[in-house]
Amino acid sequence: MKLLLKKIAGCSIIIILFSNSCSGPQIISRYSAGKIIIDGKIEEWQNSLIYNDEENLGFGATNDGNNLYLVFTTASRVNIFKILTMGLTLWIDPADGGKTIGLQYPLQKEIEDQRSIRSFKFGMDDEDEFEIRIKRLIKLQTELKVINENKFPLYAFNTNASEGFEIAVDYTGGRLSYELQIPLQTNTAYKYFVEASPGDELKVSLESGEFRQGRRGGGTVNIPPQTGGMGGVSNPPGGSGGRGMKRENLMDTFDKIEFEINIFLSKSNDFQSGE
Repeated sequence: MKLLLKKIAGCSIIIILFSNSCSGPQIISRYSAGKIIIDGKIEEWQNSLIYNDEENLGFGATNDGNNLYLVFTTASRVNIFKILTMGLTLWIDPADGGKTIGLQYPLQKEIEDQRSIRSFKFGMDDEDEFEIRIKRLIKLQTELKVINENKFPLYAFNTNASEGFEIAVDYTGGRLSYELQIPLQTNTAYKYFVEASPGDELKVSLESGEFRQGRRGGGTVNIPPQTGGMGGVSNPPGGSGGRGMKRENLMDTFDKIEFEINIFLSKSNDFQSGE
């Protein structure tokens, strides 16, 4: 096993573990002593994101004594349409045998709503038009479902309700960001929580829905330049920027997003000053 310890700006720490025995990367989430505001903004995560080039996603994790906080972000228009049209499930599987739970948000749209994905075939080259479409889709998503490992719904609630699970999605500068708070078992205020505590390990998986009408055709679609870099990087992973037209394969639209990572939850004394 190889351990990479990286300090950024003198304070933020990212630790990534690479092991041949693991199916995905492992990270140690940074411990947060302050209040995390769930607003879908990624500025406070800039030094704590890792990137999966295959899925064009940026991902970050932090925790405190009661909650796990996750964020992911993408500037890929194909990914953005997948997430908001086909839906997304976040699976959390405690390593010590605790119950697996899934969080479904956004929910998969009905077949007639999924037809909006065909707009890729007809251009939609204007960023303003695309932003209007995306923000409309975000506004329609008002429900979050908690499911068990068999995908049986345990609970559903309005995203504005205070049930321990907080979620926010933002689309700014050509980039979709998804931020959420998840109660740990140390948080006794709520009925549903992840059966893990600081010091434990979790497997977190992202899985989009599938296009119900199956694959249709091939070809490519012209996508205008993506804007809004990450931390001053002009071409960040999670969706590249640049001049000219970026071409995304329409066939990719119908492939599921599948991403998996192992997270070690930090204890408060893991990142004490001077260590």
